[in-house]
Amino acid sequence: MKAIVTGLNGTLAPVLAACLQQHNFEIIPWDRSQISPDNRQQCLAYLQEQRPDWICHLAMGSEDWAQLLAEYSSKNNCGFLFTSTAMVFDAEPDGPHHPTDFRNSRDDYGKYKVRCEDAIAKVAEHAIIARIGWQIGEKRGGNNMLEALYGMSENGKVRASKEWYPATSFMTDTCDALWHLMQQRTPGTYHIDSNSKCKWNFFEIVCKLRDMHNTNWEVEESDDYKHDQRLVDERVTVACLSERL
Repeated sequence: MKAIVTGLNGTLAPVLAACLQQHNFEIIPWDRSQISPDNRQQCLAYLQEQRPDWICHLAMGSEDWAQLLAEYSSKNNCGFLFTSTAMVFDAEPDGPHHPTDFRNSRDDYGKYKVRCEDAIAKVAEHAIIARIGWQIGEKRGGNNMLEALYGMSENGKVRASKEWYPATSFMTDTCDALWHLMQQRTPGTYHIDSNSKCKWNFFEIVCKLRDMHNTNWEVEESDDYKHDQRLVDERVTVACLSERL
């Protein structure tokens, strides 16, 4: 089996690629310096050359690129996986948020992901759209919660709201859940969140990560952000935070 995975220079895509390799996938990268997402003919030629069994679209890029990849997959009996975000939902009305809830993001990133979701839905009824929360790395590096907390601590106290219940998972657990969705190959929009049942607030999560990594972060409890951001979906199996922290 072959999978084109976009975003391999990012944070989550390399973890998904490693997961898929464990299941005997050949991983095909998308090198933007060679294949411009803005060049439709070049993109289609590359897809025809590679003939993937799956396209896993994790990279940042325009909704036009997302739609092109989804449309190709629809016409060529190719699986399609797209990662979206909990940020398609605003804090009002409060969560927890379900897959069919109205998307009302006021955030630019959330609005961008909404546009991508809609562009994909227009051309690929078979697509799997997986909304995820803030990812937690196993170690420092990359764009994830752990690295962000280290950065905050280096600039002073880590302020953490006890009124924010974030959607979040360890990256390896997210990718295991994505793999299971690919195996099931049931189209639809899904939520992946290791905090959906634990309902730990951000202050609790930060303290547990501090202890797990034996750091000396000075963590200050706050209530300056209030949002039950959890992503609920009984169809998805993902390790709970309590199993990891």
